Amino acid sequence: MALYSYIFGVFIAVLSYIVYQKYINIYTSVIVKPQKRYDYIIVGAGTAGCVLASRLSEDPTVTVLLLEAGDHMSYFTQIPLTPTAAQQGPNDWSVRTVPQKYSSFGLWRQSQIIPRGKGLGGSGQINFLLHGFGLPEDYDRWSRLGFKGWTLEDLKPYFIKAFGTVRSEFDSEHCSLDGVCPGNEIRFENRTASSVYILQNHRHLNNIFINKEVILSGGAIKTPQLLMLSGIGPSDTIHRLRIKLVAENERVGRNLHDHMNMPVYVSIKKPISTTLSKVFSFNTIWNYFWNKRGILSFPPVAGVEYQNASALMLFSMGTASEKLLRDLSNYKHKVFRDTFPFHNDTRKEGFMFLATCVQPRSRGTVSVTDASTTVPPAVDPNYLHQHYDVKCMIKAMRRIEQMVSTKAFKEIEARVHWPRVERCLTFWNYSKQDQLGSILRRKRRFKITSEKSNHQASLTTRELKTKEINTLSPPDQYLECIIREVAVTGHHVAGTCAGGAVVDEQLRVKSVKGVRVMDASILPSPISLYPNSVLIAMAERAVDLIQNTNTH
Repeated sequence: MALYSYIFGVFIAVLSYIVYQKYINIYTSVIVKPQKRYDYIIVGAGTAGCVLASRLSEDPTVTVLLLEAGDHMSYFTQIPLTPTAAQQGPNDWSVRTVPQKYSSFGLWRQSQIIPRGKGLGGSGQINFLLHGFGLPEDYDRWSRLGFKGWTLEDLKPYFIKAFGTVRSEFDSEHCSLDGVCPGNEIRFENRTASSVYILQNHRHLNNIFINKEVILSGGAIKTPQLLMLSGIGPSDTIHRLRIKLVAENERVGRNLHDHMNMPVYVSIKKPISTTLSKVFSFNTIWNYFWNKRGILSFPPVAGVEYQNASALMLFSMGTASEKLLRDLSNYKHKVFRDTFPFHNDTRKEGFMFLATCVQPRSRGTVSVTDASTTVPPAVDPNYLHQHYDVKCMIKAMRRIEQMVSTKAFKEIEARVHWPRVERCLTFWNYSKQDQLGSILRRKRRFKITSEKSNHQASLTTRELKTKEINTLSPPDQYLECIIREVAVTGHHVAGTCAGGAVVDEQLRVKSVKGVRVMDASILPSPISLYPNSVLIAMAERAVDLIQNTNTH
């Protein structure tokens, strides 16, 4: 019966996908042949770009062109539990970092894969629906770094405009694309932006003129690349590529920051987690498509806890499927299996803690290696270069030990299964039996006297088993080793056109006219965890700045 339920669930999912792609995934405002002149040209239809285009085009006297290299987003991005299924497909740039010196030792070529959305909605469409405004001190930090006018008080009216509230978890079709790709750069006349060259269908070069401004919203990797290809950036890079230097700015492409997540698997006994066998069941599929309820209607991040700069996210997916997760993160086969000991059990109940540092201090770069936009830039996040980031993540992992010892987690018999990475075993004698919590091993270790009743023996054995598993405490050296081996990107790349350094408080690119930037690249320092909602509010304020500038 379970097999028939699984097959039927897969059939319904495939049928729904076909119907969506053929009949529903249509945008009437998509154009193939743009006009030759617009008031505003926005490059990139990500989170910020779509907000900018929508608001600016509310004025019927204003013409707006929104350029996007990608196509329509896939069906899976519409289901809260499954948007990451679109990663490494046609809706993802799938940026590969250069080999990392201080991290990613358990990944092929020591390279991280950073998903970047390619299509309407951008990266926000291929990640989970996680809302947050960061912490108040995040915005104060920006002011200290020279990016003034973007404090929490400045943004409050725009949070209310976009979301109807300024509360977050800390308080207890105006798009033009389809074959139109940003191509070879912005054209300047006397340091004033005059037009944008675009490459349509990878063949036809088109030059579209600007009446007022061009706004870059390509994200933290594409935006600095476009600026450098347009002649704005480090002079040595511009000259090496034989591009005409428009304005020198050594900070373009610098200051890249990102969160890292360290996964730790926890098994439980109660059937309350999300497993693959549940996802593909008839009841789950039926409940979602007819009622929009059930496990498919929620993202898998079930909770977040902050302790200063350290944080834990509870990822409620009990199945760490090797087929689904290993290649997405570029793990080596053995490292993945050593990290997730129940990797092929689709019915295993459990969850993952993701330990992270919300204000990492390591900084990386985006560098252009070729004058063509078809050649990806070299992305070096420089993860874990600063030892502070490692210590911050270790604190979060120590919190895992405390949490599984609480009454609530004991009631569901939560057991930590630390990653058992071979390269790190010199720091801790942690056997495979220790990791799995072998029943035979526990039976040999604990003997219950025959005088006790069967009921008492069962209770005592369970209590001792749980105690044994959860008192296996690795030393800090071991935790540091597995962090450098296993931790992966948090998908929050930002900072490469930092406010105060590359753009001013009005988001105008310094030393030139007619160009602004509004995307994650302008964040001088990280938002504590989820930046998407903050970027929406910032884009709302950016519209006011743009309109006020061009009406006076």
